[in-house]
Amino acid sequence: LPRSHPGLDPPPPPHRLRSLARSWLDEDAPWLDVAVATVGDRGVLAGAPFAEAVFGVLGCRVTWRVPEGAALPPGRVLVAEVEGPAVGVLGGERVALNILGRCSGVASMATRAVGVTRAQGWARGVGVVGGRGLELGGSGWVLPANRVSPQELHVAAAWVKATHPGVTVEASGDIVLGTLPQFLGPHIDVVSMGCLTHSAPALDFALRVFHSEVSPSPFNLCTLK
Repeated sequence: LPRSHPGLDPPPPPHRLRSLARSWLDEDAPWLDVAVATVGDRGVLAGAPFAEAVFGVLGCRVTWRVPEGAALPPGRVLVAEVEGPAVGVLGGERVALNILGRCSGVASMATRAVGVTRAQGWARGVGVVGGRGLELGGSGWVLPANRVSPQELHVAAAWVKATHPGVTVEASGDIVLGTLPQFLGPHIDVVSMGCLTHSAPALDFALRVFHSEVSPSPFNLCTLK
């Protein structure tokens, strides 16, 4: 989600990012491959602080051409330029690309889910969330309606709101983008979608070297759409 989103938490502090980056590189060390160009869908860029930390601990500098949270249009898009020793750039490539692909995939699916709710005219204050970590903005109690049919959910939610208007009603359990509209209603405050984190397809990123008059040539981190 864009950094301007009021509910967006800041990235971890720099020392934590460096620690995470080193642990990821240690795990990936035996398998250093060069990425190939692939074709993916449009989406939202996410994971930039983590990818930058990976290259940073390897002595590389990243210049972002697309800001965190920006929409990625279809077609070939230059996301960032990575400059540094070849061993550092290639050593961090796989980890950084995996991070960007994973984070951007989650952000892209979350954006589509929000789009579904807006198309249905559902604009609750809490919004659509993934997982169980809910920021409930002052509500004292949460009633999770887990794995019930949409019809049962709306009947139960109407009764709860009529008798206990201060209770936050949460719909959850195997809700995906295709079924999301069925769970939206005037008495539903929160829709929890685990698929946003465990089933989001990764976006495809690639690392390419472009010819340059300057030596050494910078490595350019791109996403191909």
